[in-house]
Amino acid sequence: MRTLIFFFALLAVRPAVAQERAPQPGAVMPAETTSALPTTTDGAGDEALWTGMRFGAFIPYGGLYAERSLATTPFQDVATGGPAVEFDIGLRFARRLVGYGFFEHVWLGRGTSPAWTNPHDGQLGPSTQATGIGLRWISDPHNFGWVADVGLSYRWFSARWADATTVRMHGFGDVRLGGGVNWRVARHLALAPMVTVYTGAFSERTLDGQPLGESASSYVAAALTLGAYLDL
Repeated sequence: MRTLIFFFALLAVRPAVAQERAPQPGAVMPAETTSALPTTTDGAGDEALWTGMRFGAFIPYGGLYAERSLATTPFQDVATGGPAVEFDIGLRFARRLVGYGFFEHVWLGRGTSPAWTNPHDGQLGPSTQATGIGLRWISDPHNFGWVADVGLSYRWFSARWADATTVRMHGFGDVRLGGGVNWRVARHLALAPMVTVYTGAFSERTLDGQPLGESASSYVAAALTLGAYLDL
């Protein structure tokens, strides 16, 4: 008799234990909780609006144009280095690449040759501008990384004298290569110190509207800049 009572009691307890161990409707299994991927909150996605500006010094070298005798007029005879500012706007894509357009203005210094600076009651401040497109690679847009930059633009150059005499030059094909670092200092702000080299030639040249020089000559330039960029 005791054996039968024990047997029926055991049968009553086993369904209750199985019910306690069964998953409840809507319950989250442990495997589901561990399958969730972490969410990044550093503010640097694969794509973003990218805009900013950079300041620095622009130093030209090389030649402006050549005469029939092959004598070349050096850039620094007419104008020397000066402060520069550039405005950039574009799109960061594929996480590390930035395609952008830019406009650059440089306030150049007076030339080193008295033959260019003294006549016509003295030379006033020359300047150069460039507008074009660029492509930038950033090794780590989240934190601190290396930067490589290439650009192609149309460049203008002008020099004026006190009596309104004016030299104007312009041409397509100003190529620049730059390198530096990108330092993300805030969620959407990065600083980028860079060194950039330029080369090109002025295909069109006039002095008071009259052709100047027999042929173009290649110039080179170097710039040291600090940029501040928003990554939105």
